Amino acid sequence: MILVLVVSFLAVLLSPEEAFAWGPGVHTAAARFVLANLDLLPQAAAAVISQHPRTFLYGCLSADFFVGKGVSVKPGHSHNWQSAQSLLDAARTRQLKAHALGYLSHLAADVVAHNLYVPQVIARTALHNNLAHVYVEMQADSRLTGGLGRAGKLSRPSQKLVDKSLVETLRKNPLAYVCRKGVFQGSARLGGLRGWHRSLRFAQRVMPLPDEACSLEGMFELSLRSVLEVLRDPRGAALLDFDPIGSRNLALARRGQSPEPLPLRLPSLPSPVLQDVA
Repeated sequence: MILVLVVSFLAVLLSPEEAFAWGPGVHTAAARFVLANLDLLPQAAAAVISQHPRTFLYGCLSADFFVGKGVSVKPGHSHNWQSAQSLLDAARTRQLKAHALGYLSHLAADVVAHNLYVPQVIARTALHNNLAHVYVEMQADSRLTGGLGRAGKLSRPSQKLVDKSLVETLRKNPLAYVCRKGVFQGSARLGGLRGWHRSLRFAQRVMPLPDEACSLEGMFELSLRSVLEVLRDPRGAALLDFDPIGSRNLALARRGQSPEPLPLRLPSLPSPVLQDVA
């Protein structure tokens, strides 16, 4: 079974059309930070999330259920702000609204991953292909979370209505959605294995990335601030002007060009931040 998961996951990773951003461990950690700091949000958003915390977490992960989504900006792409806003528009219940807020949070964090962190590291390595992109993100997920805070069981009965709304709103093929979600679940389980993290530590010695430990934590904190920005103003946050896919900056990074900082003023965080996501 593990071999099947590995082969399926690697097939996705090696696809020229695929690009992940922060992995499930980091997105779970970001969700836990929000749940531990609801006082930083407007009262209405905090009330919805506190009532449906598991659905909010599910939303923080579900944008990545659409593996094989490609790296080009186009209508209906799972990582477009338009898709996230359509989920918010279609949210007729508090549970669906909690999911939509989680989905928006995912894209907010990915703005940082795809426009800053991943391009910054790729531009400083000799590997500028798609495998390097995914390798950087797997290392980041492992180094920040060590496999802790994984998504756990994603097929809970309580999320069936969320899945139905997600497929209908984004006009996805239901069977393809189930299959792709299964690949994501497999990758999440694989990433939670201790042997996987030992392998990544060995890979870091063989194919070392730039020593970005401090920068990695800084980028994660910037991601948390981006999540707060969007949750405070889901319709008008300045972050909505930036591409969660990061197509332009990733293309520049593959040519060896480092990205410019995002011209944004984001909310500050309570300190120390990482205590809230352990």
